[in-house]
Amino acid sequence: MSVKIVISDKIFSSIFFRWLTITRPLSEFRIGGFSLREILKKLGYDVFYSLSNIYLENYLARKFNIGSSSDIVRGDIIYLNTGLIGSFKGINFLIKNILDHSSENETIFYYNNDIIAIYSPDGSSNVIERIDLLNARSVNLALKNIYLINYPWEFNDISEEIIRDNLEYFLSYMGFDEYMKGVYIKGSVDISPKAILNASYGPIIINRAKSIEPGSIINGYTIIREGSYILGGKISESIIGPVSKIGAEVSSSIIDGYSNMQHHGYLGHSYIGEWVNIGAGTVFSDLKNTYGTVRVEWVGKRYDTGLIKVGSFVGDHVKIAINSTIFSGKIIGSFSHIYGLVYDNIPPFTIWNGYNRKLFEFKPDKAIDVADRMYRRRGFKVIKYEKELINHMFKATENDRLEYNVLKGNFIP
Repeated sequence: MSVKIVISDKIFSSIFFRWLTITRPLSEFRIGGFSLREILKKLGYDVFYSLSNIYLENYLARKFNIGSSSDIVRGDIIYLNTGLIGSFKGINFLIKNILDHSSENETIFYYNNDIIAIYSPDGSSNVIERIDLLNARSVNLALKNIYLINYPWEFNDISEEIIRDNLEYFLSYMGFDEYMKGVYIKGSVDISPKAILNASYGPIIINRAKSIEPGSIINGYTIIREGSYILGGKISESIIGPVSKIGAEVSSSIIDGYSNMQHHGYLGHSYIGEWVNIGAGTVFSDLKNTYGTVRVEWVGKRYDTGLIKVGSFVGDHVKIAINSTIFSGKIIGSFSHIYGLVYDNIPPFTIWNGYNRKLFEFKPDKAIDVADRMYRRRGFKVIKYEKELINHMFKATENDRLEYNVLKGNFIP
């Protein structure tokens, strides 16, 4: 297709994801089962990244072998907000709608009063920085199955809506077969006859997973992505993987790629980033004793979610030790290590000792070393651009650790 799609965080205004998007922008989160980039690529579009953090932009360009802002050449270009998520049909309809409303002038597209996209006919790489938001041509779009994320506690309800809308696409274009009523499978999956697949609540999508072992219980709306193992766990209304191992109870949550919760424990109404390991016996609370709505504390303010059930939101490369307990509504920054009881947010690059209630700094060289060890277990390695990104983000989050009185020096168990 001739139009180029540039995913950009320069028109994304939510303040809630800074600790969670150190190694991936929100557009890489698999809300509804697939990231925005994955959806666009499967639909056949040329995808580029243009991000505020040039280290992150360079890293993603090499990781996914896609273009960055320096690769943009003249032609029709659509800049999409990184906070955008939707179904395959919804995203495709959005792109066609933008092109139908395009003109010889740059155009800002609004959806529910938020900027969702900017169209440029000449391919200028700095459109977002120089466009006059007040006086530029603007169009308000009426769309379906499109969402602009503002808060992390919106993930799960949106996921259910997207799965429902994607079912037709899975069957018509992605080659899924109906394994049993309401259960759809692609590829060869080892499913034990002693596993329970209950699609009475909604569809179950199993996309080239490795195995569903005896004693596993899977309730819809759920997607199990490629290379994942369900090791006797109970999964309900959740997104798992790709390449994840789950043996715990997971309810209304997203466990993103290459993350594991192999042993008993509970995770509810939460988001878990990539390359996270959750130790045996770990429990994420998602309900207050009072049955009141959960409040999330962030940058000195308390936000009422309006929801009775809200878990926690965990960034990439977090490691959680056995028998840890995390209170509801907590944000755990990328590259943190967790021990014991968590009753407050944990900044990135921090070791939290919940037994003596102290925070210790986790140096970037150690973060790279631990990431490399986990990568090698999956046949990957840390690349040069990721090392540069990790070192940059460690410096960029220094004030966050100062605010939380994180101690420098060696971790004291």
